[in-house]
Amino acid sequence: MDGILKRLKEKYTVNIHFKDNPFEMFIRTILSQNTNDTNRDRAYKRLKENFDDLTPENLANADLKKIEDAIKVAGLYRIKSVRIHEISKYIMDNFDGNIVKILNLPFKEARKKLIELKGIGYKTADIMLLFYCDHPTIPIDTHITRVSKRLGFVEQDEKYEKIRESLEKFIETDSSVYKESHLLLIELGRDTCNAIKPKCKICIVESLCPKLIKKRVKKKVKKKVKSKSKKKSKKKTKKKTKKLSRGTKKTKK
Repeated sequence: MDGILKRLKEKYTVNIHFKDNPFEMFIRTILSQNTNDTNRDRAYKRLKENFDDLTPENLANADLKKIEDAIKVAGLYRIKSVRIHEISKYIMDNFDGNIVKILNLPFKEARKKLIELKGIGYKTADIMLLFYCDHPTIPIDTHITRVSKRLGFVEQDEKYEKIRESLEKFIETDSSVYKESHLLLIELGRDTCNAIKPKCKICIVESLCPKLIKKRVKKKVKKKVKSKSKKKSKKKTKKKTKKLSRGTKKTKK
């Protein structure tokens, strides 16, 4: 893992030093679900333009249609607008409108509280806990899932929690390292280790990828088998030729 991360650092530049207002960061994370960064940012910008201040109070009291119209570009806008509206209400009712009260809880308790929020899964909770609270946890998205399986860190059928736990064992327990590793693995997944047509030939970790190593080993084995079979067939041909020549000599006699 260290060798892979070292190579990724050489190729990709990631910014781990960013902290939005925690509630605004939470909203951005919800908007990012099932969309790309560009659409997320456009939706977030429009949401900010439509509200004087993005606070749980303002969004809890907002007309749902107003939220929908602002975030349409992010996709799944009806679902996301309901999530934003309901979560804002929940934070108002249970935490005096202050999400920091959840985030300041011990890691396991904070994670549990966040996941209890409707529409919030492990990834969103872990992003908040890592990037805002510096808790040592690794959020797992689709890119990291794919990369982790291809690089052999986890088995093909492993789910979120197992992947997270496995990566945390491989990586030094430090929130800044976790942040960097999270972002670097995403870059790898976006750039070369694509879902449908991975660009293995230009991948920075190509020589360390067990999937490709297996392919190379198989090719070598096939070549050896072919060369052996060729040698055998040549020997057989020689034997047949000798027999035929002997038979021809006997016939002449």
